[in-house]
Amino acid sequence: MDPTRKAVLFMNYGTWGDVTLESQDESAKLIIESLRRTVDVEVVQVLREGLALLRERRFDAVVFRSRGTEGTARRLKREEPDVRVVVLSGFPPIDAVPDPELIWVDKTTSPEEFTRAVLGG
Repeated sequence: MDPTRKAVLFMNYGTWGDVTLESQDESAKLIIESLRRTVDVEVVQVLREGLALLRERRFDAVVFRSRGTEGTARRLKREEPDVRVVVLSGFPPIDAVPDPELIWVDKTTSPEEFTRAVLGG
């Protein structure tokens, strides 16, 4: 990984409702490819692998692929308050009050907009 570029950990696991990982693979690939144009991206398929990487090196943001990982995402944010924690969801919260811990991004967001949300710009 290039130390001059921002680093993102993409947690490529989790489901919500009837949605399977396989049904969302193509959109996840597009998002990861878009992120890689701007930042270094490490992709893990299992939570345990992601947590091990977080202990080994610094990441500017962690992206969770599914709303079904919300509890884990919140715990991670509390443990790593300086890391942006993003949850990709087909049904992000729609209330007017921003979530103080998590950044929710709709799965229909373009890869470019998603990259901006992950980087905070």
